[in-house]
Amino acid sequence: MQTILLKITTARWVLWLRFPRKCRVPRVVATLLATWLLTYSHTPCFAELAATNDEALVRSLGRLDLSQVLPDQTWVVANVFPKGSYSHIPGGYIDAKGQIHTPLNAHMVNVLKGSYKVLDVLAGTPAKESDYELEDTVRRNEGMEKLSVYQVFVYSPGTAVFRINETAQGIERFTPAYHISQDWAPLVAPALQQIRANPDWFRSDATDQHRLQLKVLLTNPNPFLAIAAGRSLSEAHQLDPLSILQIRGLVQGVLTTLVLQQLPSDELLPPREKAPTSQEEILADVRGAIGKEPMLNQMGQLTDSAPDSETLRQIAFGVVALFNGSPRVNIFTVERANFLLRRIDKRQAALGTHTDADSDLQNLLVLYGVRRQRPVTPARRDGLGVGK
Repeated sequence: MQTILLKITTARWVLWLRFPRKCRVPRVVATLLATWLLTYSHTPCFAELAATNDEALVRSLGRLDLSQVLPDQTWVVANVFPKGSYSHIPGGYIDAKGQIHTPLNAHMVNVLKGSYKVLDVLAGTPAKESDYELEDTVRRNEGMEKLSVYQVFVYSPGTAVFRINETAQGIERFTPAYHISQDWAPLVAPALQQIRANPDWFRSDATDQHRLQLKVLLTNPNPFLAIAAGRSLSEAHQLDPLSILQIRGLVQGVLTTLVLQQLPSDELLPPREKAPTSQEEILADVRGAIGKEPMLNQMGQLTDSAPDSETLRQIAFGVVALFNGSPRVNIFTVERANFLLRRIDKRQAALGTHTDADSDLQNLLVLYGVRRQRPVTPARRDGLGVGK
Protein backbone atom coordinates (compact mmCIF):
# COMPACT_ATOMS: atom_id res chain seq x y z
CA MET A 1 0.00 0.00 0.00
CA GLN A 2 2.84 2.38 0.84
CA THR A 3 4.38 1.82 -2.61
CA ILE A 4 1.08 2.61 -4.33
CA LEU A 5 0.69 5.85 -2.35
CA LEU A 6 4.27 6.85 -3.17
CA LYS A 7 3.64 6.27 -6.87
CA ILE A 8 0.39 8.25 -6.89
CA THR A 9 1.97 11.13 -4.93
CA THR A 10 4.95 11.29 -7.28
CA ALA A 11 2.83 11.34 -10.43
CA ARG A 12 0.35 13.81 -8.91
CA TRP A 13 3.04 16.36 -8.18
CA VAL A 14 4.53 15.92 -11.64
CA LEU A 15 1.13 16.74 -13.12
CA TRP A 16 0.62 19.62 -10.69
CA LEU A 17 3.95 21.24 -11.56
CA ARG A 18 3.68 20.72 -15.33
CA PHE A 19 0.51 22.78 -15.69
CA PRO A 20 0.85 26.61 -15.86
CA ARG A 21 -0.25 28.25 -12.64
CA LYS A 22 -3.45 29.67 -14.18
CA CYS A 23 -4.41 26.28 -15.61
CA ARG A 24 -3.70 24.03 -12.66
CA VAL A 25 -6.39 21.50 -11.95
CA PRO A 26 -7.66 20.78 -8.43
CA ARG A 27 -5.52 18.32 -6.49
CA VAL A 28 -8.35 15.76 -6.35
CA VAL A 29 -8.54 15.75 -10.15
CA ALA A 30 -4.74 15.53 -10.42
CA THR A 31 -4.73 12.56 -8.03
CA LEU A 32 -7.42 10.70 -10.02
CA LEU A 33 -5.63 11.41 -13.30
CA ALA A 34 -2.29 10.32 -11.82
CA THR A 35 -3.87 7.07 -10.60
CA TRP A 36 -5.26 6.35 -14.05
CA LEU A 37 -1.93 7.10 -15.72
CA LEU A 38 -0.02 4.79 -13.38
CA THR A 39 -2.50 1.96 -13.99
CA TYR A 40 -3.44 2.18 -17.65
CA SER A 41 -1.27 4.68 -19.50
CA HIS A 42 0.82 3.28 -22.36
CA THR A 43 2.99 6.41 -22.15
CA PRO A 44 6.12 5.26 -20.30
CA CYS A 45 7.11 8.41 -18.43
CA PHE A 46 4.80 8.15 -15.43
CA ALA A 47 5.12 4.40 -14.89
CA GLU A 48 8.89 4.59 -15.27
CA LEU A 49 9.06 7.51 -12.85
CA ALA A 50 7.11 5.44 -10.31
CA ALA A 51 9.50 2.50 -10.81
CA THR A 52 12.36 4.64 -9.49
CA ASN A 53 10.79 4.79 -6.00
CA ASP A 54 11.87 1.23 -5.20
CA GLU A 55 15.33 1.86 -6.68
CA ALA A 56 15.73 4.93 -4.44
CA LEU A 57 14.69 2.78 -1.45
CA VAL A 58 17.34 0.16 -2.31
CA ARG A 59 19.95 2.92 -2.68
CA SER A 60 19.01 4.41 0.71
CA LEU A 61 19.09 1.03 2.48
CA GLY A 62 22.51 0.35 1.00
CA ARG A 63 23.84 3.50 2.65
CA LEU A 64 22.18 3.02 6.06
CA ASP A 65 24.77 2.12 8.68
CA LEU A 66 23.31 1.64 12.16
CA SER A 67 26.77 1.83 13.71
CA GLN A 68 26.43 5.61 13.17
CA VAL A 69 23.76 5.71 15.89
CA LEU A 70 25.56 6.88 19.03
CA PRO A 71 23.97 6.93 22.52
CA ASP A 72 24.76 10.63 23.09
CA GLN A 73 22.90 11.67 19.91
CA THR A 74 19.22 11.72 18.98
CA TRP A 75 18.05 9.20 16.38
CA VAL A 76 14.52 8.14 15.50
CA VAL A 77 12.46 5.96 13.22
CA ALA A 78 9.58 8.13 12.04
CA ASN A 79 6.88 8.61 9.44
CA VAL A 80 7.62 11.78 7.48
CA PHE A 81 4.91 13.88 5.84
CA PRO A 82 6.31 16.51 3.43
CA LYS A 83 3.99 19.45 2.78
CA GLY A 84 5.93 20.82 -0.19
CA SER A 85 8.75 23.24 -0.78
CA TYR A 86 9.36 26.60 -2.43
CA SER A 87 12.42 28.55 -3.54
CA HIS A 88 13.43 32.18 -3.24
CA ILE A 89 16.51 34.38 -3.52
CA PRO A 90 17.19 36.29 -0.27
CA GLY A 91 17.27 40.02 -1.00
CA GLY A 92 15.78 39.58 -4.46
CA TYR A 93 12.74 41.56 -5.59
CA ILE A 94 10.68 42.53 -8.65
CA ASP A 95 10.32 46.25 -9.31
CA ALA A 96 7.30 48.14 -10.68
CA LYS A 97 8.44 47.46 -14.27
CA GLY A 98 8.52 43.74 -13.69
CA GLN A 99 12.31 43.47 -13.68
CA ILE A 100 13.96 40.99 -11.32
CA HIS A 101 16.77 42.27 -9.09
CA THR A 102 19.09 39.93 -7.16
CA PRO A 103 22.05 40.71 -4.89
CA LEU A 104 25.54 39.99 -6.17
CA ASN A 105 26.62 36.35 -5.66
CA ALA A 106 23.17 35.43 -4.35
CA HIS A 107 22.14 31.78 -4.15
CA MET A 108 18.71 30.26 -4.50
CA VAL A 109 17.30 29.00 -1.20
CA ASN A 110 14.90 26.06 -0.88
CA VAL A 111 12.42 26.04 2.00
CA LEU A 112 11.23 22.54 2.92
CA LYS A 113 8.05 22.17 4.99
CA GLY A 114 6.34 19.21 6.60
CA SER A 115 5.98 17.18 9.76
CA TYR A 116 7.03 13.84 11.22
CA LYS A 117 5.69 11.39 13.79
CA VAL A 118 8.14 9.24 15.75
CA LEU A 119 7.53 5.48 15.65
CA ASP A 120 10.58 4.39 17.65
CA VAL A 121 13.41 6.14 19.51
CA LEU A 122 16.91 4.76 18.84
CA ALA A 123 18.80 7.29 20.97
CA GLY A 124 18.06 10.48 22.89
CA THR A 125 14.71 11.91 24.06
CA PRO A 126 13.01 13.54 21.07
CA ALA A 127 9.48 14.90 20.84
CA LYS A 128 6.94 12.35 19.62
CA GLU A 129 5.95 14.52 16.67
CA SER A 130 7.02 17.83 15.20
CA ASP A 131 6.64 20.18 12.26
CA TYR A 132 9.70 21.28 10.31
CA GLU A 133 10.60 24.19 8.06
CA LEU A 134 14.14 23.94 6.75
CA GLU A 135 16.14 26.32 4.57
CA ASP A 136 18.81 25.01 2.24
CA THR A 137 21.08 26.88 -0.15
CA VAL A 138 20.90 25.32 -3.59
CA ARG A 139 24.31 24.42 -4.97
CA ARG A 140 25.46 21.80 -7.44
CA ASN A 141 27.32 18.60 -6.61
CA GLU A 142 26.23 18.49 -2.99
CA GLY A 143 26.66 14.72 -2.79
CA MET A 144 24.49 11.78 -1.82
CA GLU A 145 24.03 12.74 1.84
CA LYS A 146 22.13 15.92 1.01
CA LEU A 147 20.17 14.14 -1.71
CA SER A 148 19.05 11.50 0.79
CA VAL A 149 17.67 14.21 3.08
CA TYR A 150 15.71 15.68 0.16
CA GLN A 151 14.42 12.21 -0.73
CA VAL A 152 12.99 11.82 2.77
CA PHE A 153 11.82 15.34 3.60
CA VAL A 154 10.63 16.60 0.21
CA TYR A 155 10.11 14.03 -2.52
CA SER A 156 8.67 10.87 -0.99
CA PRO A 157 6.48 10.68 2.11
CA GLY A 158 7.21 7.50 4.02
CA THR A 159 9.22 5.96 6.84
CA ALA A 160 12.79 6.96 7.59
CA VAL A 161 15.67 6.61 10.03
CA PHE A 162 17.32 9.95 10.75
CA ARG A 163 19.29 11.93 13.28
CA ILE A 164 17.81 15.01 14.95
CA ASN A 165 20.38 17.71 15.67
CA GLU A 166 18.54 20.66 17.19
CA THR A 167 21.62 22.91 17.19
CA ALA A 168 22.22 22.57 13.43
CA GLN A 169 20.76 24.86 10.76
CA GLY A 170 18.84 23.94 7.63
CA ILE A 171 18.79 20.37 6.46
CA GLU A 172 21.83 19.62 8.63
CA ARG A 173 19.25 19.37 11.41
CA PHE A 174 18.15 15.98 9.99
CA THR A 175 21.39 14.70 8.49
CA PRO A 176 21.87 11.85 7.84
CA ALA A 177 18.46 10.51 6.81
CA TYR A 178 17.55 7.22 5.16
CA HIS A 179 14.32 5.89 3.70
CA ILE A 180 13.29 2.41 4.86
CA SER A 181 10.34 0.15 4.14
CA GLN A 182 7.41 0.96 6.42
CA ASP A 183 7.02 -2.72 7.33
CA TRP A 184 10.60 -2.77 8.61
CA ALA A 185 10.20 0.05 11.15
CA PRO A 186 9.84 -2.28 14.20
CA LEU A 187 13.03 -4.14 13.20
CA VAL A 188 15.47 -1.22 13.42
CA ALA A 189 15.84 -1.16 17.22
CA PRO A 190 16.41 -4.95 17.59
CA ALA A 191 19.05 -4.83 14.84
CA LEU A 192 20.78 -1.89 16.53
CA GLN A 193 20.76 -3.78 19.84
CA GLN A 194 22.45 -6.82 18.30
CA ILE A 195 25.03 -4.70 16.45
CA ARG A 196 25.92 -2.97 19.73
CA ALA A 197 26.13 -6.34 21.48
CA ASN A 198 28.64 -7.63 18.89
CA PRO A 199 30.55 -4.53 17.72
CA ASP A 200 33.65 -6.51 16.68
CA TRP A 201 31.68 -8.43 14.07
CA PHE A 202 31.14 -5.27 12.03
CA ARG A 203 34.62 -3.72 12.32
CA SER A 204 36.37 -3.49 8.97
CA ASP A 205 39.65 -4.76 10.47
CA ALA A 206 38.00 -7.84 12.01
CA THR A 207 36.06 -9.24 9.05
CA ASP A 208 38.41 -12.22 8.57
CA GLN A 209 38.01 -13.20 12.20
CA HIS A 210 34.18 -13.06 12.08
CA ARG A 211 33.56 -14.08 8.47
CA LEU A 212 31.49 -17.16 9.39
CA GLN A 213 29.20 -15.21 11.73
CA LEU A 214 28.69 -12.55 9.06
CA LYS A 215 27.81 -15.11 6.40
CA VAL A 216 25.20 -16.61 8.73
CA LEU A 217 23.75 -13.14 9.31
CA LEU A 218 23.21 -12.70 5.56
CA THR A 219 20.15 -14.94 5.88
CA ASN A 220 18.91 -13.39 9.13
CA PRO A 221 15.19 -12.54 8.98
CA ASN A 222 16.01 -9.04 10.25
CA PRO A 223 16.93 -7.21 7.00
CA PHE A 224 19.08 -4.61 8.79
CA LEU A 225 21.36 -7.32 10.19
CA ALA A 226 21.61 -8.98 6.77
CA ILE A 227 22.54 -5.65 5.18
CA ALA A 228 25.05 -4.82 7.93
CA ALA A 229 26.73 -8.20 7.42
CA GLY A 230 26.76 -7.71 3.66
CA ARG A 231 28.38 -4.29 4.02
CA SER A 232 31.15 -5.64 6.27
CA LEU A 233 31.89 -8.48 3.86
CA SER A 234 31.77 -6.12 0.87
CA GLU A 235 34.27 -3.72 2.43
CA ALA A 236 36.64 -6.68 2.87
CA HIS A 237 35.92 -7.86 -0.72
CA GLN A 238 34.51 -11.14 0.63
CA LEU A 239 30.84 -10.87 -0.38
CA ASP A 240 29.98 -13.75 -2.73
CA PRO A 241 27.48 -12.90 -5.53
CA LEU A 242 25.63 -16.16 -4.76
CA SER A 243 24.56 -14.60 -1.45
CA ILE A 244 22.01 -12.61 -3.49
CA LEU A 245 20.04 -15.82 -4.01
CA GLN A 246 19.95 -16.69 -0.31
CA ILE A 247 17.28 -14.13 0.59
CA ARG A 248 14.27 -12.50 -1.06
CA GLY A 249 12.91 -9.00 -1.45
CA LEU A 250 14.60 -5.63 -1.12
CA VAL A 251 17.61 -7.14 0.64
CA GLN A 252 18.45 -8.84 -2.66
CA GLY A 253 18.70 -5.42 -4.30
CA VAL A 254 20.86 -4.03 -1.50
CA LEU A 255 23.20 -7.05 -1.59
CA THR A 256 23.52 -6.59 -5.35
CA THR A 257 24.75 -3.04 -4.79
CA LEU A 258 27.18 -4.22 -2.11
CA VAL A 259 28.53 -7.00 -4.35
CA LEU A 260 29.10 -4.55 -7.21
CA GLN A 261 30.87 -2.12 -4.88
CA GLN A 262 33.70 -4.66 -4.83
CA LEU A 263 34.48 -3.93 -8.49
CA PRO A 264 37.85 -2.18 -9.01
CA SER A 265 37.72 1.58 -8.65
CA ASP A 266 40.88 2.22 -10.67
CA GLU A 267 39.79 1.33 -14.19
CA LEU A 268 42.57 0.56 -16.66
CA LEU A 269 42.12 0.07 -20.38
CA PRO A 270 44.07 -2.76 -22.01
CA PRO A 271 47.29 -1.63 -23.72
CA ARG A 272 47.10 -0.81 -27.43
CA GLU A 273 49.80 -0.29 -30.00
CA LYS A 274 47.87 2.69 -31.30
CA ALA A 275 45.81 5.08 -29.20
CA PRO A 276 42.04 4.96 -29.91
CA THR A 277 40.94 7.63 -32.35
CA SER A 278 37.16 7.46 -32.06
CA GLN A 279 34.37 7.05 -29.54
CA GLU A 280 33.63 3.60 -30.94
CA GLU A 281 37.19 2.41 -30.34
CA ILE A 282 37.19 3.74 -26.76
CA LEU A 283 33.83 2.05 -26.12
CA ALA A 284 35.14 -1.23 -27.54
CA ASP A 285 38.19 -1.04 -25.28
CA VAL A 286 36.05 -0.34 -22.21
CA ARG A 287 33.68 -3.22 -22.97
CA GLY A 288 36.66 -5.50 -23.52
CA ALA A 289 38.14 -4.48 -20.15
CA ILE A 290 34.95 -4.92 -18.10
CA GLY A 291 34.23 -8.20 -19.89
CA LYS A 292 37.30 -9.63 -18.16
CA GLU A 293 36.31 -8.56 -14.66
CA PRO A 294 35.66 -11.78 -12.65
CA MET A 295 33.10 -10.24 -10.28
CA LEU A 296 31.08 -8.68 -13.11
CA ASN A 297 31.08 -11.95 -15.03
CA GLN A 298 29.90 -13.80 -11.93
CA MET A 299 27.02 -11.35 -11.64
CA GLY A 300 26.25 -11.84 -15.33
CA GLN A 301 26.13 -15.62 -14.92
CA LEU A 302 23.92 -15.29 -11.85
CA THR A 303 21.57 -13.05 -13.84
CA ASP A 304 21.47 -15.53 -16.73
CA SER A 305 20.22 -18.25 -14.37
CA ALA A 306 17.94 -16.13 -12.15
CA PRO A 307 14.94 -18.28 -11.15
CA ASP A 308 12.23 -15.64 -11.51
CA SER A 309 11.42 -12.05 -12.41
CA GLU A 310 11.33 -10.94 -8.76
CA THR A 311 15.03 -11.82 -8.42
CA LEU A 312 15.78 -10.02 -11.70
CA ARG A 313 13.82 -7.02 -10.49
CA GLN A 314 15.83 -6.71 -7.28
CA ILE A 315 19.14 -7.21 -9.11
CA ALA A 316 18.14 -4.46 -11.54
CA PHE A 317 17.30 -2.11 -8.66
CA GLY A 318 20.69 -2.89 -7.11
CA VAL A 319 22.52 -2.17 -10.39
CA VAL A 320 20.73 1.14 -10.92
CA ALA A 321 21.11 2.11 -7.24
CA LEU A 322 24.89 1.70 -7.54
CA PHE A 323 24.89 3.69 -10.78
CA ASN A 324 22.85 6.56 -9.28
CA GLY A 325 24.79 6.51 -6.01
CA SER A 326 28.24 6.47 -7.58
CA PRO A 327 30.33 9.53 -6.58
CA ARG A 328 31.68 9.65 -10.13
CA VAL A 329 29.85 8.42 -13.19
CA ASN A 330 32.19 7.63 -16.08
CA ILE A 331 32.10 5.37 -19.11
CA PHE A 332 33.10 2.36 -16.97
CA THR A 333 30.18 2.94 -14.59
CA VAL A 334 27.73 3.26 -17.46
CA GLU A 335 28.98 0.21 -19.36
CA ARG A 336 29.02 -1.99 -16.26
CA ALA A 337 25.38 -1.07 -15.63
CA ASN A 338 24.49 -1.67 -19.30
CA PHE A 339 26.33 -5.01 -19.27
CA LEU A 340 24.08 -6.31 -16.49
CA LEU A 341 20.85 -4.59 -17.51
CA ARG A 342 21.08 -6.11 -21.01
CA ARG A 343 21.55 -9.56 -19.46
CA ILE A 344 18.58 -8.90 -17.15
CA ASP A 345 16.42 -7.90 -20.12
CA LYS A 346 17.41 -11.04 -22.03
CA ARG A 347 16.71 -13.31 -19.05
CA GLN A 348 13.36 -11.67 -18.35
CA ALA A 349 12.33 -12.22 -21.97
CA ALA A 350 13.43 -15.87 -21.72
CA LEU A 351 11.31 -16.40 -18.60
CA GLY A 352 8.32 -15.36 -20.67
CA THR A 353 6.27 -13.91 -17.82
CA HIS A 354 3.99 -10.96 -18.50
CA THR A 355 2.24 -10.20 -15.23
CA ASP A 356 1.69 -6.94 -13.42
CA ALA A 357 4.44 -7.99 -10.99
CA ASP A 358 6.96 -7.60 -13.81
CA SER A 359 5.95 -4.04 -14.65
CA ASP A 360 8.48 -2.27 -12.38
CA LEU A 361 11.34 -4.25 -13.93
CA GLN A 362 10.12 -3.57 -17.45
CA ASN A 363 9.63 0.13 -16.74
CA LEU A 364 13.11 0.43 -15.27
CA LEU A 365 14.62 -1.19 -18.36
CA VAL A 366 12.74 1.28 -20.56
CA LEU A 367 13.83 4.20 -18.40
CA TYR A 368 17.50 3.27 -18.77
CA GLY A 369 17.29 2.67 -22.52
CA VAL A 370 17.70 -1.11 -22.44
CA ARG A 371 14.16 -1.74 -23.67
CA ARG A 372 12.43 0.52 -26.17
CA GLN A 373 8.78 0.03 -25.33
CA ARG A 374 6.70 -0.92 -22.34
CA PRO A 375 5.00 -4.31 -22.83
CA VAL A 376 1.24 -4.49 -22.33
CA THR A 377 0.55 -6.69 -19.28
CA PRO A 378 -2.80 -8.50 -18.91
CA ALA A 379 -4.29 -5.96 -16.49
CA ARG A 380 -3.21 -3.02 -18.62
CA ARG A 381 -4.40 -4.85 -21.76
CA ASP A 382 -7.89 -5.11 -20.22
CA GLY A 383 -7.84 -1.46 -19.18
CA LEU A 384 -6.84 -0.33 -22.67
CA GLY A 385 -9.40 -2.51 -24.35
CA VAL A 386 -6.70 -4.38 -26.28
CA GLY A 387 -7.79 -7.71 -27.73
CA LYS A 388 -11.49 -7.16 -27.01
